[in-house]
Amino acid sequence: MVNVKDKQVAEILNQVHEVMTTKLVPKLREKGDYYVENRLFSILCEDTECSPSTCAYEMNARYKYNMDREEVIRILKQTQVGNPKIRKQILDWATKIATYFEGAINGDKKSFEKFEKLKKQPVGDTNPKYNPFRI
Repeated sequence: MVNVKDKQVAEILNQVHEVMTTKLVPKLREKGDYYVENRLFSILCEDTECSPSTCAYEMNARYKYNMDREEVIRILKQTQVGNPKIRKQILDWATKIATYFEGAINGDKKSFEKFEKLKKQPVGDTNPKYNPFRI
């Protein structure tokens, strides 16, 4: 668990938030509705093998969307995670990187080293230019 009451941790998180809101979010807004995509990613992070039909059902139940399987597939393809094998590799990578990031934020040097090493490695079978940090 990240200690958000620690001043150094709070400062790091503020810097991360600033970068995301000034650099990442405007680019995402140009490409589509990133709120919908982020909600879909949150469902997929809970169950990396969730089918498009199940994702659509969960989106509708949790967030009151009127989404079908085909729309989920379109979003997954648009965000370059349409292939279930690659999607699982990316989500597994994201879980590891988040765990290492949490440790690094809390001052664990080994977690920071693992974080730095992992973020430089290609993610499974993805396109080398693919940037999975959003997930």
